[in-house]
Amino acid sequence: LRDPRPYLQNADLIASRGSFPGWASKIWGASICMGFIHFNKGASSFVQNKFLIATLSKGDDQAALNMALRSAGLVWNKQQDDQKLEYETSKLINH
Repeated sequence: LRDPRPYLQNADLIASRGSFPGWASKIWGASICMGFIHFNKGASSFVQNKFLIATLSKGDDQAALNMALRSAGLVWNKQQDDQKLEYETSKLINH
């Protein structure tokens, strides 16, 4: 096995795909799953603060992170009319 860290440096946030919470999947085509998550130091402090506050109030880190990203205006793919994730790429285009 190789060290995965070089692959984790090209984004502020890298996570596995999920389907909970349902509202996030409906809007984006998938949700951010906390099963695998990696925050780099460039991650927005606005999103981090919203995430921490929402986690404390909701008691669910996955719902909280998706809520924080939604409130930050996350858009996955501006080239698509619905701006949802494309299964093959699943990468953040713009936020």
